[in-house]
Amino acid sequence: MLLCFGAADNNAAEASREYARLYPNRRHPDAKVIRRVDQRLRENGQIMPIYVNR
Repeated sequence: MLLCFGAADNNAAEASREYARLYPNRRHPDAKVIRRVDQRLRENGQIMPIYVNR
């Protein structure tokens, strides 16, 4: 997913379409998901969200 994002020059909508084209038998992330994952990776250095214990 993130490789498609980079190949699409950080265009999440284009990355989503390319991912769907390359992997037709998988679930396809929409542009919002791709942007959110990219943001988390840049801010936290990891893809998975950081959960705060309350």
